[in-house]
Amino acid sequence: MSQNSALPSQDAASEALPHADSISKLIEAHLTNKAKWKPSVVEEIFNNELLPSNFAINKLALLESSQYLEKYLWPQYNKKASTNHVISIGLMAVEKSRQNIAWDVFNEDPEKFSTLFQRVTQLIISDDLSITCQRVLLVFLIHCFQSFENELVRTECLKLVTIGIWNNLADDSIRERLFNEYPSLQKLWNSSNKKLNAAGNLSEIRRLEIFL
Repeated sequence: MSQNSALPSQDAASEALPHADSISKLIEAHLTNKAKWKPSVVEEIFNNELLPSNFAINKLALLESSQYLEKYLWPQYNKKASTNHVISIGLMAVEKSRQNIAWDVFNEDPEKFSTLFQRVTQLIISDDLSITCQRVLLVFLIHCFQSFENELVRTECLKLVTIGIWNNLADDSIRERLFNEYPSLQKLWNSSNKKLNAAGNLSEIRRLEIFL
């Protein structure tokens, strides 16, 4: 194969450049320290840059380098934030997970993170959301469940499942190993078992009362 056939033509390169550089222009115009918050910027970046490119890694990397999450998305997030705002936070958190710093930005405001987590769990089952966007939120949740060492994340994840499901682990040694790694889970396990035993005893008492 000749070199000419392996490389894009000059015309093709010049046509692609504006598209490749468009997100850089948005970053320069709106994501500097002096830029004012505009909800429309989040929508423009999402609808014109991220979604059409199927959330291209190079675009996410540029946004990450500009601290899009820390300086723009997260400070302005609240319960009324748009769906695209929520998905954008999820995207950037997953991008940050590549650097093992996904949760640092959220740690200072657990209550705010809790509202975000609730929005994600609601949106992920919404019929109004495309499969592509649902997949983004699913990946975010997967990263959450893989980050149980972080108390903030663990607290929210455990609201979705009870630790009692660990009774179904095929090997008890796996459960014990996890308890050794995360002692706080051992306390949660013991507390859960006490509640289950109490509920079981109450059910037995009520069953006997029926026959007395």
